[in-house]
Amino acid sequence: MFTGVFGNCDAARPYLDTSVNLFDESIWIETVKSATVNIKNNMHNPDHPCEWYEREFLAILAYESYSKDYVSVLDFGGGPATNYASVVGKIPLNNQIYHIVDTPSNCELGRKLFLGDSSLYFIAANPDDDLDFQLPQPTYDIVMSSSTLQYSRNWKQLVERLTGCDPEFFVLLRLLTGPMPTFTTIQSVTMSYGPLKGSYAGDIHCTFINRDELRAHFDFLGYDIFLDIYGRSYAEELKQLPPPL
Repeated sequence: MFTGVFGNCDAARPYLDTSVNLFDESIWIETVKSATVNIKNNMHNPDHPCEWYEREFLAILAYESYSKDYVSVLDFGGGPATNYASVVGKIPLNNQIYHIVDTPSNCELGRKLFLGDSSLYFIAANPDDDLDFQLPQPTYDIVMSSSTLQYSRNWKQLVERLTGCDPEFFVLLRLLTGPMPTFTTIQSVTMSYGPLKGSYAGDIHCTFINRDELRAHFDFLGYDIFLDIYGRSYAEELKQLPPPL
């Protein structure tokens, strides 16, 4: 559920409990753990394909893997290696590294779940500032972000930080974007799966990003969009939006 229309995240923050980070809370971690364990157990099972929205990432990863001797991936907001387990297990990879930036609790869980996997490396970001993280290497072949950019306090600064890694491909999945002016709202999150399904997890600021503004920013940073696929449309809901506060 979404509540309120704000010009930016700073305008929404007074209406939130900023002392906690939803993605570092126990209810979120337990839910993500359940999903990741299930995916990990079927990691190499051809009867359990990756999600439809991950197929483009899978194709890009396969292309890079077969055209290079060494492939490096930076997954911003990759949780405890959920995306990694869903996609990487579907293709044979040699000499690849997969670095994940997420909250400290997600990173700790990922290290436990994938103990001994030399391809994985977890980087804990400051829960209060998603721009505060230190990368172990300056560049990556692929940067990907799945359902995370809209939760950044400043999505443009985050994109600039990640494109600073000079990736050949920048993959955005499950991004809230469309023809409306960019605005921030407050999202009330209820767990939709796992052992705590139906439980209220908390509120977080969430930004719907204007598609042309997104394209223009990537163009400014030297990137062309070569594949653009719509998922669910919020067109009817967005027509009813009041002016932002």
